[in-house]
Amino acid sequence: MFVKRTQIIAIFLLAMLAAGPLGAIPHSYPRVANFYTTDPRIEDCPRLSQFDLIIMPGAMQDINPEIITTVRALNPDAVILAYFPAALMWPDVGYGSVLCQDYWDKVEANDWWLYDNKGNWVGNPDYWWILNFTTNCPEDEYGRTLGEWLASYIADEIWATGLWDGMWIDGCFDDPTWLNDAESLIQDWPAMVDSDKNGVGDNPDDLLVSWQAALSGFVSSLRSQVGNGAIILGNGKQYYHGVLNGAIRENFPKMHGDWDDNLFSEYGYVTNCEMFRSYPLNASMMSCYSKYDEHTVYEPY
Repeated sequence: MFVKRTQIIAIFLLAMLAAGPLGAIPHSYPRVANFYTTDPRIEDCPRLSQFDLIIMPGAMQDINPEIITTVRALNPDAVILAYFPAALMWPDVGYGSVLCQDYWDKVEANDWWLYDNKGNWVGNPDYWWILNFTTNCPEDEYGRTLGEWLASYIADEIWATGLWDGMWIDGCFDDPTWLNDAESLIQDWPAMVDSDKNGVGDNPDDLLVSWQAALSGFVSSLRSQVGNGAIILGNGKQYYHGVLNGAIRENFPKMHGDWDDNLFSEYGYVTNCEMFRSYPLNASMMSCYSKYDEHTVYEPY
Protein backbone atom coordinates (compact mmCIF):
# COMPACT_ATOMS: atom_id res chain seq x y z
CA MET A 1 0.00 0.00 0.00
CA PHE A 2 1.12 3.55 -0.47
CA VAL A 3 0.10 5.02 2.87
CA LYS A 4 0.43 3.29 6.22
CA ARG A 5 -0.81 6.42 7.96
CA THR A 6 -4.37 6.15 9.21
CA GLN A 7 -5.24 9.67 8.18
CA ILE A 8 -8.64 10.11 6.59
CA ILE A 9 -9.20 13.31 4.68
CA ALA A 10 -12.67 14.42 3.73
CA ILE A 11 -12.79 16.79 0.80
CA PHE A 12 -15.61 19.10 -0.18
CA LEU A 13 -16.14 19.36 -3.91
CA LEU A 14 -17.35 22.90 -4.29
CA ALA A 15 -17.16 23.16 -8.06
CA MET A 16 -17.99 20.60 -10.72
CA LEU A 17 -19.27 22.88 -13.37
CA ALA A 18 -19.46 21.01 -16.64
CA ALA A 19 -20.96 17.84 -18.01
CA GLY A 20 -19.19 14.53 -17.52
CA PRO A 21 -19.24 11.53 -15.19
CA LEU A 22 -19.84 13.69 -12.12
CA GLY A 23 -22.62 15.64 -13.81
CA ALA A 24 -24.99 12.70 -13.49
CA ILE A 25 -24.85 12.55 -9.69
CA PRO A 26 -28.37 13.44 -8.46
CA HIS A 27 -27.24 15.52 -5.49
CA SER A 28 -27.19 19.22 -4.80
CA TYR A 29 -24.00 21.19 -4.30
CA PRO A 30 -21.61 21.11 -2.64
CA ARG A 31 -20.37 17.74 -3.81
CA VAL A 32 -18.56 15.86 -1.04
CA ALA A 33 -15.60 13.54 -1.33
CA ASN A 34 -13.51 11.34 0.93
CA PHE A 35 -9.81 10.83 0.46
CA TYR A 36 -9.32 7.60 2.41
CA THR A 37 -5.58 7.24 2.87
CA THR A 38 -5.56 3.98 4.75
CA ASP A 39 -6.66 0.64 3.33
CA PRO A 40 -10.48 0.51 3.44
CA ARG A 41 -12.27 -2.55 4.79
CA ILE A 42 -15.53 -4.09 3.62
CA GLU A 43 -17.29 -2.66 6.65
CA ASP A 44 -16.21 0.83 5.50
CA CYS A 45 -17.99 0.51 2.15
CA PRO A 46 -21.49 1.69 3.20
CA ARG A 47 -20.02 4.88 4.64
CA LEU A 48 -17.68 5.46 1.71
CA SER A 49 -20.52 4.96 -0.76
CA GLN A 50 -22.33 8.01 0.67
CA PHE A 51 -19.78 10.33 -0.92
CA ASP A 52 -19.95 11.71 -4.44
CA LEU A 53 -16.28 11.02 -5.01
CA ILE A 54 -14.00 8.55 -3.24
CA ILE A 55 -10.22 8.44 -3.48
CA MET A 56 -8.50 5.33 -2.15
CA PRO A 57 -5.03 3.83 -2.59
CA GLY A 58 -4.43 2.37 -6.03
CA ALA A 59 -2.98 -0.61 -4.19
CA MET A 60 -6.53 -1.69 -3.35
CA GLN A 61 -6.80 -3.24 -6.81
CA ASP A 62 -4.20 -5.77 -5.59
CA ILE A 63 -5.05 -5.99 -1.91
CA ASN A 64 -8.84 -6.17 -2.10
CA PRO A 65 -10.55 -5.11 -5.35
CA GLU A 66 -13.88 -6.11 -3.77
CA ILE A 67 -13.73 -2.82 -1.85
CA ILE A 68 -13.89 -0.91 -5.13
CA THR A 69 -16.65 -3.02 -6.66
CA THR A 70 -18.71 -2.97 -3.45
CA VAL A 71 -18.63 0.81 -3.17
CA ARG A 72 -19.58 1.09 -6.83
CA ALA A 73 -22.48 -1.36 -6.36
CA LEU A 74 -23.77 0.62 -3.38
CA ASN A 75 -23.54 3.92 -5.28
CA PRO A 76 -23.31 3.47 -9.05
CA ASP A 77 -23.09 7.24 -9.49
CA ALA A 78 -20.02 7.61 -7.24
CA VAL A 79 -16.73 8.51 -8.88
CA ILE A 80 -13.85 6.36 -7.59
CA LEU A 81 -10.25 7.47 -8.12
CA ALA A 82 -6.99 5.62 -7.53
CA TYR A 83 -4.45 7.45 -5.42
CA PHE A 84 -0.96 7.13 -6.93
CA PRO A 85 2.22 9.17 -6.28
CA ALA A 86 4.43 10.63 -8.98
CA ALA A 87 7.34 12.67 -7.63
CA LEU A 88 7.44 11.04 -4.21
CA MET A 89 7.56 7.58 -2.69
CA TRP A 90 6.91 6.22 0.80
CA PRO A 91 9.49 3.88 2.37
CA ASP A 92 6.73 1.34 3.11
CA VAL A 93 5.35 1.54 -0.42
CA GLY A 94 5.55 -2.15 -1.23
CA TYR A 95 3.51 -3.70 1.55
CA GLY A 96 0.84 -6.00 0.18
CA SER A 97 0.73 -4.63 -3.36
CA VAL A 98 2.35 -5.91 -6.53
CA LEU A 99 1.50 -2.60 -8.19
CA CYS A 100 3.42 -0.59 -5.64
CA GLN A 101 6.32 -2.98 -5.20
CA ASP A 102 6.92 -3.03 -8.95
CA TYR A 103 6.99 0.77 -8.92
CA TRP A 104 9.55 0.85 -6.10
CA ASP A 105 11.68 -1.81 -7.79
CA LYS A 106 11.68 0.14 -11.07
CA VAL A 107 12.77 3.34 -9.32
CA GLU A 108 15.46 1.48 -7.40
CA ALA A 109 16.78 -0.34 -10.47
CA ASN A 110 17.19 2.89 -12.44
CA ASP A 111 18.28 5.09 -9.53
CA TRP A 112 15.42 7.50 -10.08
CA TRP A 113 15.80 9.06 -6.64
CA LEU A 114 16.41 12.80 -6.36
CA TYR A 115 19.80 13.57 -4.82
CA ASP A 116 21.29 16.58 -3.13
CA ASN A 117 24.82 17.82 -3.85
CA LYS A 118 26.18 15.83 -0.90
CA GLY A 119 25.09 12.58 -2.48
CA ASN A 120 22.05 11.90 -0.29
CA TRP A 121 18.48 11.14 -1.27
CA VAL A 122 16.17 14.10 -0.81
CA GLY A 123 13.47 13.11 1.63
CA ASN A 124 12.90 11.60 5.03
CA PRO A 125 12.95 7.87 5.90
CA ASP A 126 10.05 8.45 8.29
CA TYR A 127 7.96 10.20 5.65
CA TRP A 128 8.76 10.01 1.92
CA TRP A 129 11.52 10.22 -0.66
CA ILE A 130 11.46 12.63 -3.60
CA LEU A 131 11.95 11.20 -7.09
CA ASN A 132 13.89 12.73 -9.98
CA PHE A 133 11.11 14.34 -12.00
CA THR A 134 13.49 16.38 -14.15
CA THR A 135 14.92 16.21 -17.65
CA ASN A 136 18.20 15.15 -15.97
CA CYS A 137 16.60 11.91 -14.79
CA PRO A 138 18.56 8.81 -15.88
CA GLU A 139 17.04 6.67 -18.61
CA ASP A 140 16.07 3.03 -18.29
CA GLU A 141 17.15 0.32 -20.73
CA TYR A 142 14.53 1.54 -23.21
CA GLY A 143 15.63 5.17 -23.09
CA ARG A 144 12.76 6.34 -20.85
CA THR A 145 13.03 8.72 -17.92
CA LEU A 146 10.85 8.34 -14.83
CA GLY A 147 8.04 10.52 -16.16
CA GLU A 148 8.01 8.81 -19.54
CA TRP A 149 7.86 5.36 -17.98
CA LEU A 150 5.38 6.29 -15.25
CA ALA A 151 2.73 7.60 -17.66
CA SER A 152 2.62 4.22 -19.39
CA TYR A 153 2.73 2.34 -16.09
CA ILE A 154 -0.32 4.15 -14.72
CA ALA A 155 -2.21 3.77 -17.98
CA ASP A 156 -1.43 0.06 -18.30
CA GLU A 157 -1.56 -1.06 -14.68
CA ILE A 158 -4.28 1.16 -13.18
CA TRP A 159 -6.53 2.64 -15.84
CA ALA A 160 -6.63 -0.49 -17.98
CA THR A 161 -8.10 -2.55 -15.10
CA GLY A 162 -11.48 -0.87 -15.61
CA LEU A 163 -11.91 -0.57 -11.84
CA TRP A 164 -11.39 3.17 -11.59
CA ASP A 165 -12.89 6.38 -12.98
CA GLY A 166 -9.48 7.99 -12.93
CA MET A 167 -6.51 8.86 -10.74
CA TRP A 168 -5.34 11.40 -8.23
CA ILE A 169 -1.63 11.88 -8.89
CA ASP A 170 0.11 13.00 -5.71
CA GLY A 171 3.46 14.77 -5.68
CA CYS A 172 2.47 16.50 -8.89
CA PHE A 173 3.76 19.84 -7.61
CA ASP A 174 4.85 22.45 -10.11
CA ASP A 175 7.83 24.05 -8.37
CA PRO A 176 10.59 21.90 -6.78
CA THR A 177 12.82 24.74 -5.64
CA TRP A 178 11.18 24.76 -2.18
CA LEU A 179 13.03 21.49 -1.51
CA ASN A 180 16.27 23.47 -1.09
CA ASP A 181 14.76 25.13 1.99
CA ALA A 182 13.09 22.01 3.41
CA GLU A 183 15.47 21.15 6.24
CA SER A 184 13.42 18.09 7.15
CA LEU A 185 13.99 16.67 3.64
CA ILE A 186 17.70 17.47 3.23
CA GLN A 187 19.62 14.75 5.05
CA ASP A 188 22.79 16.78 5.69
CA TRP A 189 21.75 20.39 5.94
CA PRO A 190 22.58 22.68 4.21
CA ALA A 191 22.55 21.23 0.73
CA MET A 192 20.83 21.78 -2.59
CA VAL A 193 19.00 19.60 -5.09
CA ASP A 194 21.48 18.05 -7.53
CA SER A 195 19.33 16.41 -10.23
CA ASP A 196 22.25 15.50 -12.52
CA LYS A 197 24.39 14.18 -9.62
CA ASN A 198 27.47 16.18 -10.56
CA GLY A 199 28.14 17.25 -6.98
CA VAL A 200 27.00 20.83 -7.62
CA GLY A 201 23.62 22.15 -6.56
CA ASP A 202 21.28 22.95 -9.43
CA ASN A 203 20.69 26.56 -10.31
CA PRO A 204 17.12 27.10 -9.02
CA ASP A 205 15.92 28.66 -12.29
CA ASP A 206 17.33 25.76 -14.30
CA LEU A 207 15.85 23.25 -11.86
CA LEU A 208 12.42 24.84 -12.24
CA VAL A 209 12.55 24.69 -16.04
CA SER A 210 13.81 21.10 -16.03
CA TRP A 211 11.19 19.92 -13.53
CA GLN A 212 8.28 21.62 -15.26
CA ALA A 213 9.31 20.23 -18.64
CA ALA A 214 9.40 16.69 -17.27
CA LEU A 215 6.14 17.09 -15.34
CA SER A 216 4.35 18.62 -18.31
CA GLY A 217 5.55 15.77 -20.50
CA PHE A 218 4.35 13.22 -17.92
CA VAL A 219 0.80 14.56 -17.53
CA SER A 220 0.45 15.11 -21.28
CA SER A 221 1.58 11.57 -22.03
CA LEU A 222 -0.71 10.13 -19.37
CA ARG A 223 -3.69 12.03 -20.79
CA SER A 224 -2.95 10.86 -24.32
CA GLN A 225 -2.81 7.24 -23.15
CA VAL A 226 -5.93 7.17 -20.97
CA GLY A 227 -8.05 9.51 -23.10
CA ASN A 228 -10.51 12.18 -22.05
CA GLY A 229 -12.76 9.67 -20.31
CA ALA A 230 -10.39 9.39 -17.35
CA ILE A 231 -10.43 11.90 -14.51
CA ILE A 232 -6.91 13.04 -13.60
CA LEU A 233 -6.39 15.29 -10.60
CA GLY A 234 -3.16 16.90 -9.43
CA ASN A 235 -2.23 18.67 -6.21
CA GLY A 236 -0.39 21.74 -5.06
CA LYS A 237 0.10 24.71 -7.35
CA GLN A 238 -1.38 23.54 -10.64
CA TYR A 239 -0.92 25.11 -14.05
CA TYR A 240 -1.79 22.17 -16.31
CA HIS A 241 -5.36 23.26 -16.94
CA GLY A 242 -5.42 21.95 -20.49
CA VAL A 243 -4.56 18.41 -19.40
CA LEU A 244 -5.86 17.80 -15.87
CA ASN A 245 -9.44 17.87 -14.63
CA GLY A 246 -8.68 19.74 -11.44
CA ALA A 247 -6.51 19.95 -8.36
CA ILE A 248 -6.85 19.36 -4.64
CA ARG A 249 -6.24 22.26 -2.27
CA GLU A 250 -4.78 20.27 0.62
CA ASN A 251 -5.25 21.36 4.23
CA PHE A 252 -7.37 24.30 3.14
CA PRO A 253 -6.83 27.12 3.98
CA LYS A 254 -3.50 26.48 5.67
CA MET A 255 -1.31 25.29 2.80
CA HIS A 256 0.10 27.70 0.19
CA GLY A 257 -0.57 30.89 2.11
CA ASP A 258 -3.55 32.44 3.83
CA TRP A 259 -7.24 32.46 2.94
CA ASP A 260 -6.87 35.01 0.14
CA ASP A 261 -3.91 33.15 -1.37
CA ASN A 262 -5.75 29.84 -1.35
CA LEU A 263 -8.82 31.35 -2.99
CA PHE A 264 -7.70 34.13 -5.29
CA SER A 265 -4.01 33.80 -6.17
CA GLU A 266 -2.87 32.66 -9.60
CA TYR A 267 -3.01 29.06 -8.35
CA GLY A 268 -5.92 29.49 -5.92
CA TYR A 269 -9.17 27.60 -5.74
CA VAL A 270 -11.32 30.19 -7.48
CA THR A 271 -8.69 30.55 -10.20
CA ASN A 272 -8.64 26.79 -10.70
CA CYS A 273 -12.43 26.73 -10.98
CA GLU A 274 -12.28 29.34 -13.72
CA MET A 275 -9.32 27.84 -15.58
CA PHE A 276 -10.51 24.24 -15.47
CA ARG A 277 -13.95 25.30 -16.72
CA SER A 278 -12.69 25.03 -20.30
CA TYR A 279 -12.05 21.32 -19.89
CA PRO A 280 -14.92 18.79 -20.13
CA LEU A 281 -14.93 18.24 -16.37
CA ASN A 282 -14.08 20.55 -13.48
CA ALA A 283 -13.10 18.65 -10.35
CA SER A 284 -11.32 21.24 -8.22
CA MET A 285 -11.51 20.36 -4.54
CA MET A 286 -10.77 21.65 -1.07
CA SER A 287 -9.52 19.45 1.75
CA CYS A 288 -11.52 20.98 4.57
CA TYR A 289 -11.05 18.67 7.54
CA SER A 290 -9.23 15.54 8.55
CA LYS A 291 -9.36 12.58 10.87
CA TYR A 292 -5.93 11.25 11.67
CA ASP A 293 -6.72 8.11 13.66
CA GLU A 294 -9.50 6.33 15.48
CA HIS A 295 -8.87 8.45 18.57
CA THR A 296 -9.20 11.81 16.82
CA VAL A 297 -12.56 13.42 16.23
CA TYR A 298 -13.27 15.31 13.05
CA GLU A 299 -12.29 18.92 13.52
CA PRO A 300 -12.82 21.65 10.92
CA TYR A 301 -9.76 23.67 10.06
